[in-house]
Amino acid sequence: MEHIVFQTVATLDHPDVQSLWERQRAYHGQLASPFAAEVGARVYADRCAELLAKAQQGHFRVELAQDAATEACIGYCITTVTAQAAGEIDSLFVDEAYRGQGIGDALLQRALVWMDELDVRVKRISVAGGNEAVLGFYQRHGFYARSHVLMQVANGGKQE
Repeated sequence: MEHIVFQTVATLDHPDVQSLWERQRAYHGQLASPFAAEVGARVYADRCAELLAKAQQGHFRVELAQDAATEACIGYCITTVTAQAAGEIDSLFVDEAYRGQGIGDALLQRALVWMDELDVRVKRISVAGGNEAVLGFYQRHGFYARSHVLMQVANGGKQE
């Protein structure tokens, strides 16, 4: 991982963040989930508006991981902290070719340190249905399911 450089950027308008987010959205859209079509239809500008509104009285942080050899951005972590000091890892993605090298661990750890510096007491992350394979990753960092939130699928999940 010595060839990976981490950089905090001050905006969600960074083109590499949008590109990686769109790849993450496509990945989530392929999961075996009744919400795949809804996820696949999401638009980056709408997601940015949600994140900025959430952190309006608080803070947000975007951390990029870049391969220094190729100068390609290969991962990111978006974190928010509300005015009530509740922190959330809102979005974390590492390019498939770079997974298993500790980059996701480093991005997540950097976000947790930042939240600690802001005296965040409650830290959370939501995992999309169908993406349960990442639960072990988050458990290694102390995140465990506290509850399961179920949502009704339009048309009872039936195809039209």
